[in-house]
Amino acid sequence: SLLAVRDINHNYIVVERRSQMSNHHLYKAKRRENGEWTEGSLLRLTSGKAGGKDGCMYYIIPEITEESLSMQGTELKFFSPCYEVDVSTVCKSTGKKYMDQEAAYQGDIFESQVNGILMILRYGTYQAYCPVDRAYMDSVGFYAECKGLPDMPIGDLNSYALKRGNIFDNPDLIGGSTDEEQKKSSASNLYCVSEYHGGVYQS
Repeated sequence: SLLAVRDINHNYIVVERRSQMSNHHLYKAKRRENGEWTEGSLLRLTSGKAGGKDGCMYYIIPEITEESLSMQGTELKFFSPCYEVDVSTVCKSTGKKYMDQEAAYQGDIFESQVNGILMILRYGTYQAYCPVDRAYMDSVGFYAECKGLPDMPIGDLNSYALKRGNIFDNPDLIGGSTDEEQKKSSASNLYCVSEYHGGVYQS
């Protein structure tokens, strides 16, 4: 259920209880304070000091519980814990899992167990072939990127793929650098969090 609550600056934001959220609504990102990964609900604040390139500040809330809200359930007392994150590392959950049951996120580097090819799990606009129209058309969603091959839908990862790393910690796996991948992912990530309102909480 959605709750309308107020933060400490009396700005209204809409939140959804973590216990009632599906994996599609989860995000992960690196904490600004120590660079460690954290997973949970994404909070975007449009007030306060400038944060990311869009002028917002981003936080990951690992869990939203009754203790985070007042007895009336309408005023926000605190989100604890709540971590400020680097928006260029925000990765959206696919809601799917790999063959070993590890959760699959945007930015993962995974290996096809069919042919051994390494691919990057991306989110955004890509060209998908439509057999009805016999033409490539723009599609929005998760897709697999691999050098020398056309972008393709990720399909059922649980039947053919295993995670080998991610573009931020293991860019060498796909012949890139961390800086290059963060620049490439930054615009895509901002599009991801602004386009998807189900798990993004706005003031």
